[in-house]
Amino acid sequence: MRKRVLFLLATVSVLVLLMPACIVPVATPTPIPTPVGKTISGVGDYVTIAIGDPIVSRTFDVNGDGKDDTVQTRLSACRHYGVLEGYIVWQGTRTTDGATGITRATATGTFWGKVGDSAPGTMTLTNTSSTDPATLPPGATSTVRQVVVEGSGSGGLEGISGF
Repeated sequence: MRKRVLFLLATVSVLVLLMPACIVPVATPTPIPTPVGKTISGVGDYVTIAIGDPIVSRTFDVNGDGKDDTVQTRLSACRHYGVLEGYIVWQGTRTTDGATGITRATATGTFWGKVGDSAPGTMTLTNTSSTDPATLPPGATSTVRQVVVEGSGSGGLEGISGF
């Protein structure tokens, strides 16, 4: 699966806004000013690969509406190209509502690579996604948001933080 990604990244405060190709583009984002460091803006691609079958997959009525819902835990790997250059391995949980078909997911992953012209390093990211129409921009089919876990950067990504 190939998706288009827009990144706003700062050495001290990193803004990572992921917009899959199915999301309607919005106006050019304005970076949040940072007192130290620099802001890096650019566009990149990423490819996600599910690693094998789900680790755990259960079907049961989670929310009491009488419809079976599916809860899965799985591993996936992403290769990033562009302003964010490197790899992420995720472990995540996804829930699909049997009555509405809405999917909500969270994951935690380790990134290794470079951000803009940084030296190589590592950082931890969290990821939240949803197909809930109540939370989507007009015309979008899903949303994805990644947040850098503050204090997780090492090597060339030491001090990186933000959303």
